[in-house]
Amino acid sequence: MRRKYGYDLDCKLVPLTNKNLCLTKRFSCGNEAIDYYLKNVKLDDYRTKTYLFTNLIHSRLFGYATICCSALSTSPNILQRISFPAIEIKYFALDKCVQHLSYDSNDCCFRLSDYLFGETLRKCKRIRKESIGAQFVILYSVPEAQNFYRRHLFREFEAYMERDDYKFIEGCIPMFLDI
Repeated sequence: MRRKYGYDLDCKLVPLTNKNLCLTKRFSCGNEAIDYYLKNVKLDDYRTKTYLFTNLIHSRLFGYATICCSALSTSPNILQRISFPAIEIKYFALDKCVQHLSYDSNDCCFRLSDYLFGETLRKCKRIRKESIGAQFVILYSVPEAQNFYRRHLFREFEAYMERDDYKFIEGCIPMFLDI
């Protein structure tokens, strides 16, 4: 299913379930660790929630986003540590077949990835409004995606902000958005 523009794909953001789990097996974004996560995600892992960008009519998976509760911790001075509630985008990835696809013919700079990331941010804002409080959205960007997130108004952590320290974010750049 090769399309000229992203809007032709009729992507919907749907939760990952047992019913659509089979769609994840053919997914490849070009990053082995990110592909591995999606292909081995556990539906009963309540630390995160994974959503698929899919066209269920044609049983196609175009990307996914995994989000969770988090905090943006700061140490403004040696005696003080403050944490602000946040939603973390742990993973955001598109299948290689749509990574550079323009969204429509009107703007060559607006890509399907921009639209789908916007949908991810709308989901985060909906969760913040309806379910939990959060002041920030945070993520850890692979270096090659840093400019993409900057276009969406994310900024690198300030010097007083504390980054997490675990294996999967090694070499990634911590970024935040005030929502």
